[in-house]
Amino acid sequence: MITKNGSKGTSPKLVKSKRGQSVGAHEVKRLWFLPLFLLVPGDALSLPFDWWPVFHVGAEKYSLILVPFAIGFQQQIQGMLPKAAIQLYGRRVIVLGSIIAILSIVGWWYPLLSIIVAAFAVIARESLALIQKLKDDSLPFYFSKKNNGLMILGIIPDSPASKMELKVGELVTKVNSVVTYNEKTFYEALQKNRAHCKLEVLDTNGEIRFVQRALYEGDHHELGILFVQDERKFDDEKIS
Repeated sequence: MITKNGSKGTSPKLVKSKRGQSVGAHEVKRLWFLPLFLLVPGDALSLPFDWWPVFHVGAEKYSLILVPFAIGFQQQIQGMLPKAAIQLYGRRVIVLGSIIAILSIVGWWYPLLSIIVAAFAVIARESLALIQKLKDDSLPFYFSKKNNGLMILGIIPDSPASKMELKVGELVTKVNSVVTYNEKTFYEALQKNRAHCKLEVLDTNGEIRFVQRALYEGDHHELGILFVQDERKFDDEKIS
């Protein structure tokens, strides 16, 4: 779930670097509820309900109970693209989960090991999150001001930018054939043609591509893009 869905709906925000410069970061908070089936020794649960499932393992009886189990994670990402960072973290969680699952199976024959595995699972998961944070903090800010264009920090859903399939982390280098190096020049270039816009974009692979779209009355005046240079807060708009 972390690998496939963790990067959806991250929240972009502007923070101050140690040098006092405005830089961007993405925060992710995800929570999922999963069904967890537990085996309860004895048949106490089946006594009030004749239909309650009871399993026999040797001479022992076990009842099955369903418990909602919450899993989630929270992380602020500033040194990588959000999707790449979250997928990396997700793969590490999968490896850790596989190790814990194998040890848990062994614990069937060695009950004391089960207690050790449970403690190890909690400590290892917290350590994994801490290592990820320290690694990210050691990297230079990914969402910082660039000399060759405007860095896209966030995109408002259903905005012109979203419909043009602009991506977080890309650089807008030209608008309507005008070189853009700050929001003022970006906005002025948009005003050259209020019915249509054409953007030159440098993608995250370092390749240039062109996107264009007709503009309509009521469209966001800056196409729905949050740039790193933008000091304003979008408290009343959801940004992805």
